[in-house]
Amino acid sequence: GIARPSHFDKWINLKLLFKQHYKREPKGGLEACVRSCGLPFEGRAHSGLVDSQNTAKICIQMMQQGFRFNRPTRGFAPDGH
Repeated sequence: GIARPSHFDKWINLKLLFKQHYKREPKGGLEACVRSCGLPFEGRAHSGLVDSQNTAKICIQMMQQGFRFNRPTRGFAPDGH
């Protein structure tokens, strides 16, 4: 198999942090979440690059509003599972 680089072993659960920051559930999919933040959704939904760019918009806005992404919220166990 292909070895997974260690920087892919931990990640954040943006839905969890969205709820924590905005005090509401992230409902209706990415497009609805982007629009609920007052941001324009750009591009075609479910395109990897477009979804990444729209997700980044939410993260940038959260940081501009004072939110700090301090640590991962999810990750693999030491055995890789």
